[in-house]
Amino acid sequence: MLTRTFSALLVAASLIACSDPIGPPVPSGLFVLERVSGVSLPAVIHEDAFYRYITVADSMTVRSDGSGEQSSVQRVERIDGSAAPYTVSWRAPIGFRSARDGLVYVRGCPINANCAPFAPIAVTRTADGLAFTVGDERREYRAAMMP
Repeated sequence: MLTRTFSALLVAASLIACSDPIGPPVPSGLFVLERVSGVSLPAVIHEDAFYRYITVADSMTVRSDGSGEQSSVQRVERIDGSAAPYTVSWRAPIGFRSARDGLVYVRGCPINANCAPFAPIAVTRTADGLAFTVGDERREYRAAMMP
């Protein structure tokens, strides 16, 4: 619980301290992940020698102040097939802030996780939503509902 509270406070503090009134307005509404690197969901988001992680569903709810929550459902498969696939779901506090060169996405740790908050990620607006790059993956979110 302490990790969740700390993550939420860190996201909120970065939104307040780092917003730039000259930058673009912060988006609000419900955004649904449609594609990862051009592939419609379900899509592989990570694979190593032992596991394959497939995003089945992912969405972000963003309030008008830029704060919000991200929820994701992923299927995890053993590469060698030695165990049955299983499903993991998580929620994490997120936030968007305006910067001189665009928008920035900030994500805290998933609820009940023991991790450090993630580094801010630059966001671009698309014709129907938002997109950003995580590692070498481009994630494209469609605006499903606007306030």
